[in-house]
Amino acid sequence: GIALQMRCAIIGNAADVDRVLPRDLIRITDHRVTVPPLDAEAIAAVIAAVTGKAPQPIDPDLARRTTTADLMLAIRSDRGPEGCMKRLRRLVDRTKADDDTTPMLHDLHGLGEAREWALNLVDDLRDYKAGTIPWASVAKSVLIWGPPGKGKTFFAKSVAKTANVNFIATSYSEWQSTKDGHLGTVTRAIRDCFAAAKKNAPSILFIDEIDALPKRGTGRYADEWWTAVVNTVLEELDGFTRREGVVVITACNSNPKKTLDPALVRSGRLDKTVYIPLPD
Repeated sequence: GIALQMRCAIIGNAADVDRVLPRDLIRITDHRVTVPPLDAEAIAAVIAAVTGKAPQPIDPDLARRTTTADLMLAIRSDRGPEGCMKRLRRLVDRTKADDDTTPMLHDLHGLGEAREWALNLVDDLRDYKAGTIPWASVAKSVLIWGPPGKGKTFFAKSVAKTANVNFIATSYSEWQSTKDGHLGTVTRAIRDCFAAAKKNAPSILFIDEIDALPKRGTGRYADEWWTAVVNTVLEELDGFTRREGVVVITACNSNPKKTLDPALVRSGRLDKTVYIPLPD
């Protein structure tokens, strides 16, 4: 309020604007800029701007795994475009190798019921891949919850590694930051995540901070927006045949019965909830 009275320029910056920034700040906003994730075209443009010459076509998978920190370390004017790309590939591949240090489930402790559920899932996925059980017999989803810092993402990555299946991680923040951030783009990003998990099945799709999606019809700001987003997630969760081979693990920091839309935790969707306790 003081900044407004003093006629200061006010800039808000957040991964999840509607959830994090004050409602009044959003209401008075004149401009909304969504910074899209890095892609091959953007990386090539940066290299061309710094070195004066465009690089060879960039692998989309390399671009997807590249961070702005990687670009800062890899790109220098005296390296030339191919030298920059060589350094970038080495940095990104080293990061990928570091990710392989995720331990197996058998080496994790203190996760309570979540660990037991995951070990049973690993057995189910092994039998499913061997063709000895149908997909209908596999535990297809779980919602794990507990205060931040308990290793929920770490747990999901360990499940995928132990089961030897592909791992895809996403969140509402990632959906909302896609391209222009318009509603149609956000719902498209949700569908694309499920499609990618299906294409790489058997896989685990991990949706972090699922409690970013509020209950529909609560009368809060942008209720129509949230209704469309929640409906899209529900559509993708429905039907075990449509997403055969895709196990959905979601995580939130608060009690899902109090925060999530009831339809999300209905039977056949995220009906299995597991609390990760504090370490003893």
